[in-house]
Amino acid sequence: MRTSKYGFLLTEALVAILVLGMVSGSIFFMVSASNRTTLDAYHQLLREQIAQEIIMVFRSIGYGRLSECHEQYIADYRLNEWQPVEARSKETGVTRPDACSIFERKITIQQLEKDGIRAILLRVAVRPQAGRNDSEHEIVSSALLVEQP
Repeated sequence: MRTSKYGFLLTEALVAILVLGMVSGSIFFMVSASNRTTLDAYHQLLREQIAQEIIMVFRSIGYGRLSECHEQYIADYRLNEWQPVEARSKETGVTRPDACSIFERKITIQQLEKDGIRAILLRVAVRPQAGRNDSEHEIVSSALLVEQP
């Protein structure tokens, strides 16, 4: 029985705290899920940009030069092995976002020929570096570089 018109009962205060806690927890969960989704999308974009960078560089080199040096290093792009992606390349001076350093890449090229048409199949795989606890997985981008007459 209430004796004062200005006070709250203990049960009313506890119910208010419980409701406030549930609302705060729900908001925290939504913000956390939103941040995780945003970070996953950002890392996906970085992986795609890392792969596209290599495809654009190798396209600019062209079929002729690539067919001559397909087993060598091209600048700091090593072929047929996983290598870490550096935020700043010491050899070429290419600058990437710092977050790129959590990834590694593998570049493979394969010579193709059919009916007198020669080409190079370029594959770039990008994944989080070994030992990272990221749930993200590897992506692979490909391009076909055809010999020009």
